[in-house]
Amino acid sequence: MSSEEQISKIIETGNKSEVEYPFEYFDAQVRFAFQWAHLSGETLENTLLRKTALYRRITDKKPPKDGEVDIQWKALLDKTSVLEKVEDVSKTVYATYLEQTHSVYSEPVYPENDDKHFGYFSFDHYPPNETTGERDRIKIHFINQNRGDKSGLDKSFLSQRQADLRRMFARIRNLYPDTEEVIGGSWLYALKGYRDSFPPVFTLNMNRLVPIGFEHIPNSVPNMSFEGNSVWGQFVNREGDVRQQVYDQFIRNVNEAKNLDDLVNAFPNVPYQPKSPTSVFYDWIDKQEYRLY
Repeated sequence: MSSEEQISKIIETGNKSEVEYPFEYFDAQVRFAFQWAHLSGETLENTLLRKTALYRRITDKKPPKDGEVDIQWKALLDKTSVLEKVEDVSKTVYATYLEQTHSVYSEPVYPENDDKHFGYFSFDHYPPNETTGERDRIKIHFINQNRGDKSGLDKSFLSQRQADLRRMFARIRNLYPDTEEVIGGSWLYALKGYRDSFPPVFTLNMNRLVPIGFEHIPNSVPNMSFEGNSVWGQFVNREGDVRQQVYDQFIRNVNEAKNLDDLVNAFPNVPYQPKSPTSVFYDWIDKQEYRLY
């Protein structure tokens, strides 16, 4: 079966269980890159690389800050450079994705007691940075453990999510006692079900994440990245299929965008960055103030 036939079969049947991401996840990003190039004057080659997560999905690597791109990415750009229609570019990108071994879905498995993954959550530790003035901090990440009838953000899993956070921060306190700050950064913070996982103070005064150069947007911080799922993950549901309403709304917003601000505002679930002192989490787990419903 050719890649084109494979795409058609997956789209027509709606059976996406065998792949990590649906076609619409890629199509949304391609259309966004097309519109960004049109409104900004940048090349499509550059917007596909810098304004989407497509490089990571195709190569399974982070895009380079500078220097040479992966040979797989070069080959893809050679194919798309001769295409005029956005839908043809989307299909070509998806066909290339399906050729990669990492496109096949598998439940995430992490080593036990690796001091990084704790059930529904993981974290990164960032030491103090004298250049930027950033303090010793922890960044929280959500782990979508499995596909199924219930999302990991369902109320029935709230007590487990909070227990995972309690274990994680108990370990962080031992590993990194000098950590001063906890941050997040994801579209998930737009969802009440996710915010309920955390101490209320952590999500009380969140700032909106925007790209560098868009700090004029009220209550925002310029830490938004297009390279991963902190923004693009909202197009995939708990079964690995498209979140159709979110996708449809996004495509309408992108098509109607008159400027780059409109594009930044096109996401139905905008990403937020919560922030609090680490002591907020330590006090919370010590008192076991879990909001169980």
